[in-house]
Amino acid sequence: RFTKDYTWAHLDIAGTAWLSGAQKGATGRPVPLLLEYLNSRVAR
Repeated sequence: RFTKDYTWAHLDIAGTAWLSGAQKGATGRPVPLLLEYLNSRVAR
C-alpha cells in the first residue's frame, strides 16, 4: 500500500536498539543482523 513499486520490509527493532537511563542511546544491536541479511542478498 505504501511502496507499490518496491519490495520492502519493516524492521521493528526499537526494543533492542535503544537503552534508557544513565547509558541511554542507540545500542547498534540490530546492525549485524541487517548486514548479514543485506550481504546474503548481494551474494545471490
